[in-house]
Amino acid sequence: MAPKLFPYQIEGRDWLLNRKFALLADEPGLGKTAQVITALDKLNLQKILILCPAVARINWAREIKTWSTYSGDVSIIDGRNQHIDFGGIVISSYDLADCAPKGEWDLLVLDESHFLKSLETKRTRTVFASGGLAHHTKRIWALSGTPAPNHAGELWVLLYTFGITPLKYEDFIQ
Repeated sequence: MAPKLFPYQIEGRDWLLNRKFALLADEPGLGKTAQVITALDKLNLQKILILCPAVARINWAREIKTWSTYSGDVSIIDGRNQHIDFGGIVISSYDLADCAPKGEWDLLVLDESHFLKSLETKRTRTVFASGGLAHHTKRIWALSGTPAPNHAGELWVLLYTFGITPLKYEDFIQ
């Protein structure tokens, strides 16, 4: 039996349920992972790709077992030559995101989304460039306790992708 969510986590989970694009920016340590996992359970999603820092992959798998009623496959990408079938829940680091199975995902979770703040990085291009993972998913939920650690311009990639701002980067900064 899964533990119970706190009232603020229930509110966060329910907020996610109605969003195609979302940035869940609760303070660190407040349980964003549990909110996402219980939301995907409620939506009965079957093809989920979770991108996170490498060190968090095992934690995501453990949290899914703790919080989810999902009984399908949970796979962790931990190497470039590994074969992972498309479907179920797939967990990858940002650095191995290009190894994710190809297909149309129900949900793309971007944990510690502030890792995608620069257009110059390979991981940001893998996710958001033309033909990137963001173009092959029905929903994108970004999570970060520090969504713009240095300045508001670090939010541009998400805001532009989510359709919040039509401005190009330079105009957004101005």
